[in-house]
Amino acid sequence: MAPSSRSSNPSRKTYCPTVTYGPSQKPRSTVAPTLYPSKSIPTMLPSLGPSKKSVSPSKSPSVSPSSKFTPTQRPSSSPSRKTVYPTCLPTQKVQPVTASPSKLATLAPSNGQIFDVIVIGAGVSGLTAAKTLQTAGKNLIVLEGRNRIGGRTYSNKTSSFPCDIGANWVHNFDTTKNPILNLATGFGLHLLPFDWSNTPTYNEQGAAVSDAVVNAGDAKINKLIRDAATYANTLDADIPLSTALQHVISSQSLLFNSYEKATLHSTLQDEFGTESDSLSAWWYDATGPWVKKDGIILEGYGALVDNLAKGLPVRLGETVTSIDYSNSFSVVVTTATGKQYQAAKVLVTVPLGVLKKGSLAFHPVLPAVKTAAMNRLGMSLLNHVFLQFPTGSLASLSPSLATIDEFNKIPSTISSNAFGYVEMIPLLHLRQQDVIFIEVSASFAETMESKSDTVIVSEVMKEIHFIYPNLAAPNHFKITRWRQDPFAFGSYSYANVGAQGYNGPTTITTYDILAASIGNNRVFFAGEHTSGAYPATVQGAYESGLREAQKILRN
Repeated sequence: MAPSSRSSNPSRKTYCPTVTYGPSQKPRSTVAPTLYPSKSIPTMLPSLGPSKKSVSPSKSPSVSPSSKFTPTQRPSSSPSRKTVYPTCLPTQKVQPVTASPSKLATLAPSNGQIFDVIVIGAGVSGLTAAKTLQTAGKNLIVLEGRNRIGGRTYSNKTSSFPCDIGANWVHNFDTTKNPILNLATGFGLHLLPFDWSNTPTYNEQGAAVSDAVVNAGDAKINKLIRDAATYANTLDADIPLSTALQHVISSQSLLFNSYEKATLHSTLQDEFGTESDSLSAWWYDATGPWVKKDGIILEGYGALVDNLAKGLPVRLGETVTSIDYSNSFSVVVTTATGKQYQAAKVLVTVPLGVLKKGSLAFHPVLPAVKTAAMNRLGMSLLNHVFLQFPTGSLASLSPSLATIDEFNKIPSTISSNAFGYVEMIPLLHLRQQDVIFIEVSASFAETMESKSDTVIVSEVMKEIHFIYPNLAAPNHFKITRWRQDPFAFGSYSYANVGAQGYNGPTTITTYDILAASIGNNRVFFAGEHTSGAYPATVQGAYESGLREAQKILRN
């Protein structure tokens, strides 16, 4: 978390939102991304039954850095977390895509032309695949329903201040583990590390929470999550994470102060973009090799997307409504404008939310095993609120915001278990902007989407004024509503009860099932929701684009 980097989705603090969509970093030379051994994934996968993962109490989950309450590692209940590999990356290395000096290529109408490949969606996965295929000499076209590229990875440049309204964080901030870092620096972009260690926390009334309370609370919540994972693994069937947590809370007669309540919420709901009763107790946190470091792209994620798209034949405003793969020689793609395009192969990179909504029709219909896999994953919600203040407003505040990357406010409503605006990121230090950026997730974000901008700004300012009572009202704001976005219907994917996560090199995960091609290797799928190793992240989206491009080239 986090559309955060958690994916071509809103940022996963991850991811952006484990985002948290949502959902976010240091320049070096471009090198090939480190890709990991892959397994062979059949075109049709017959089984969906999840298996239990091994849990070691010594590998305790801990409060997530994306929660921003503490600078410790993101939660994990799997002892294999640091050693697992992406589930279906190509076996040979693929050079990162490189920028072409030309602008987006222009296209004439298809006029019955049969392309080698049609890529549906101009987000990170689609653009990455298209660039790789174009470099290999394939004749292709990219169809994008929006009037812009980037999907959930988008920097808004039309307001008075630029901001990443989707993916924000570059997670897994290590050049040996996340190729996004080398890709960004290869494009000449600048990465800034995010400092989770300097994030003061304030209570309901705006007073600072002591280090003693923070340290004790973190230890208690870490143990709760670890014990819940251990309990869940004694069962023969997956259960909601909330059930496992409640079992531990009841059996140990646990009570929580306001800091502990907020930390538990921030560690789970804010990270994964959904309530814990929707998360798989076995697989909610499963990822590939991960380091507990995050950062941002100084120029914004949009600059990375712009470089990926240079020279590619992208057609905007073409919302694909159906894919007909019923014949043996070509796939026919129809758009909302009534145009039809034909290709030998089609790569579908639309978000999981669009697939689950049924906005895109397939002929024949998708195999039942793939539809069932979609239902075993959910689409989270992580929204952003950006408040811009008059120039100089933040620099004069006390406590100072000039050197911190984030502060946390325990909601004034937490005594009634009502959560709200917790994580507040002043962009004065990172971007020299008089802007405070707030991340809102899960059910609170769902409720927020029905409120007016005026009400949302007023609610946020009420919490901020507990700490900074004299801060003037913002003069500009930007608020996202990703659930209402018809090209996303949410922020990023999460593992629901019954999903199968990574559990060894031979495991066929739910994400693998969504990644499997159909129609005798003529319709392919990419996106963060097809990455078993890095779901809900920009890294997962990028690597899935490389993976599918190589599958297309091999077939």
